[in-house]
Amino acid sequence: MEVSEYNGLYTLYQGSGSESSNRIKLEWMRFYAPDGPCTLTLELTGRHLRSKPVTVQVASGRVTPDTIIFEMQPY
Repeated sequence: MEVSEYNGLYTLYQGSGSESSNRIKLEWMRFYAPDGPCTLTLELTGRHLRSKPVTVQVASGRVTPDTIIFEMQPY
């Protein structure tokens, strides 16, 4: 199942930081991280789902790969 928008509590973990809210538009998600590798994990609290970690490379404000898929699993 593909989800581009989620209405419900979530936490997005980015390296050693995180952001939380009750709505996220995944198709237009932007984040800011220093150059180097950055590991992302998405948690959908109300659904008891957590993604497998996804590592991206940040260089000069660009992220590679520019599209990622969060593979969710129950916890």
